[in-house]
Amino acid sequence: MKVIVDTDAGIDDAIALLMTLAHPAAEVLAVTTVMGNVSLEQATHNTGVILDVAAAPDIPIFKGCARPLLQCVPPDAVSVHGADGLGGAGRPTTTRVPYSEPAGLALARLAREHPGQITLVTLGPLTNVALAIQLDADFLVNLGQLVIMGGSIDGRGNTTPAAEFNFLVDPEAAAFVFAACHRARIEAVLVSWETTLAHPIPLTSWDSLITGAAPVAQFVQQMTGHVKRTWRSSNVFWPDPLAVAVALAPEIIGEQERRLVAVEPARVASRGHTIVDYRFGPESAPNARLVRKVDGVKFQNLLQQAVQQGG
Repeated sequence: MKVIVDTDAGIDDAIALLMTLAHPAAEVLAVTTVMGNVSLEQATHNTGVILDVAAAPDIPIFKGCARPLLQCVPPDAVSVHGADGLGGAGRPTTTRVPYSEPAGLALARLAREHPGQITLVTLGPLTNVALAIQLDADFLVNLGQLVIMGGSIDGRGNTTPAAEFNFLVDPEAAAFVFAACHRARIEAVLVSWETTLAHPIPLTSWDSLITGAAPVAQFVQQMTGHVKRTWRSSNVFWPDPLAVAVALAPEIIGEQERRLVAVEPARVASRGHTIVDYRFGPESAPNARLVRKVDGVKFQNLLQQAVQQGG
């Protein structure tokens, strides 16, 4: 499976990228970066650090958008992920240098070069994807699969009452991507915030998964320390790893439904809200598959495989 990960490189992004690198069936063609949890520069640096920790081969990194489509100053989530985006587990240097080709161009080019073969997993705002669609009208058709972590399909936002972080950072991009999927008759796979909440992992179980002295395990343990201090919960919730698990091992999906999805871009209280159409008819032809449930045991096995790589 050829995979591209588009990331804003926070804590759960790091674990998701480690999962991708550890999966025996995944060939990571590239990692593209976008602002979101942290700035574009920090996200790009963090991506290099994560690849270093995993002793990954020379995987191309392409820098993407430093701001949303229509906002000059993007929000961030450093209050959640720490100043470095990795809960203090980051490194001051990395051996990885990003390529000069912008992420949107790289995404469009790679999809043309590997038609129908690439699974693109987006872990941050959809700005890079929106630009790739604008650059190449066949981009979505050329992809094999688009898996998106984002949205609050039952209206349970995590950043505002109405909106999940990734879609709220750039709702114009999210709205554009889902509208484009609808026009192209493409069904993106959507892993929402509510689906994340439905699959908690008790901290006691998580601690047992990440034991060990290997570099990856130590790295994840450092990030987990920040999570324990900041999130103050007896569970951990891993939205981005859940999206990667669905992409790499779709057999773990236990329940899903095909729906038409849109995103509210207007500057109102419901900005960034995920609108799910539960009607049936030509006007509500689905553009998304909403993942509702996964096999929790298999999910944790994939997580453990990622953390214990190199151990």
